[in-house]
Amino acid sequence: MTPPDTIESLSIPAQHIARVIADDGTLSEKQEKLLSKAVDVSQIKKEYDPALSDPIKTLVRQTGNQEYIAEHKIDYFKLWIELGIEHPSTYLKAQIDQTKGYWYPDIQYWVTTTMMKENSWGMYRDSKMPGCVLNIMRFVETLYKQIPILGLLWSIGFYTWTMILLAGVTICRKKSIAPFFPVAAILLSLFIATPVQAEFRYSYAMMTTIPLFIMIACSEEKRQDEENSSIDTMLQ
Repeated sequence: MTPPDTIESLSIPAQHIARVIADDGTLSEKQEKLLSKAVDVSQIKKEYDPALSDPIKTLVRQTGNQEYIAEHKIDYFKLWIELGIEHPSTYLKAQIDQTKGYWYPDIQYWVTTTMMKENSWGMYRDSKMPGCVLNIMRFVETLYKQIPILGLLWSIGFYTWTMILLAGVTICRKKSIAPFFPVAAILLSLFIATPVQAEFRYSYAMMTTIPLFIMIACSEEKRQDEENSSIDTMLQ
C-alpha cells in the first residue's frame, strides 16, 4: 500500500496559509520565497476553497516540490507560526470555514449519492429498476434537506453537541466517560486535519455510537441495589 504524500496530512495548515494569501495578506520576501518552493503562490487565490483543501493540495502536487517540504519541515512550521502571529483572525476564519460542519448543526453536505463520475475503469451506472422507482429514490435521497427536523439526523454538528450533552450528563451522574474517549479522539483529529468541511463518513463512528451514549447517560444503576437486596435476603 502506497503511503500518503506529504501534503495529504497538512490540510489545515495549508488552508491557514492559503487563506492569508486569498485574503490579500502580505508576505515578506523570505516567506514568499520559501512558500514558492512548495506551491505556485500566484495560483493560490484562484484555487482556494474555504470548505475543501483538495484544490490547494492538488496545486501543491502540480507545481510544488514535496520532497523539499519534507526536508525542510521546521522551516515550513516556522512559516506557519509566523503567519499565524501576523494574521490570527485570518487563521481563525480559515479554521472555522474548514471545520464548522463538525460543530455547527446547520451545515448540509452530501451523504448519499447516485452519481457515477467518469473514470478510467470503464465503470458506468446502468440501473435495472423502473424509472418511477429511481425518481422516488432521488426524491428521498434529498428529502432531509427540505425538512429541518429530519435534516438534524444528517447533521454532524447536531451529533457532536448531542455527544457533548450526553457526556455532561454522564459526568453529573458520576459514571465513567471512558466509552466517549475513542469517538472524541476521532472528532479531535478532524479539527486538526480534516480535508473537508463536513464529510459524513469521517464522523460515522459518532452517529453509530450515539445510542450507546444515550444508554450510558440515561440508564439506572441497579447493581448496587441488587447486591443490597441479596445481602438482606441472606441475613433474613
